[in-house]
Amino acid sequence: MFTEDSDLLAFGCTHVFFKMDNLGNGDYINLENLTEVKQFESYKEDMFLIACIFSGCDYLESVKGVGLKKAVKLVSDHPEDTVQACFRTLKADSKVEWPRKFERKFKKAFLTFKFQRVWCPEQQKMVHIDLPDESVHGQELKDLKKDDFLGG
Repeated sequence: MFTEDSDLLAFGCTHVFFKMDNLGNGDYINLENLTEVKQFESYKEDMFLIACIFSGCDYLESVKGVGLKKAVKLVSDHPEDTVQACFRTLKADSKVEWPRKFERKFKKAFLTFKFQRVWCPEQQKMVHIDLPDESVHGQELKDLKKDDFLGG
């Protein structure tokens, strides 16, 4: 995928080339090699997405004081119960400015990235690329009402 927007990584595109200049140079990222990078070597499913959202995305205001480096460390430090543990850690940090309704907006952003909808030319309608799994994400879906996120 060629783009100017690195959000495609959060949407799950595994091969992204972005910020191409007039000479054809740019940044290529292959997410299949993510665990070869020291900071990501212990990452499990969704941890990269969670770090992307904590570091800032288009679907919610950023947590002041948290950039990509801090988000990656935060997620790496909490491989189990990642999101809730990150919330607790950030709330305890007096240097971090916590946006209003951030937790709810975070859940909506997560579901939007994880279960995005796209136009299917064969079916002539919007469809999910991946269907939400009630057994894994049931609580988030119930908390937000199924159609209360962009992917809904």
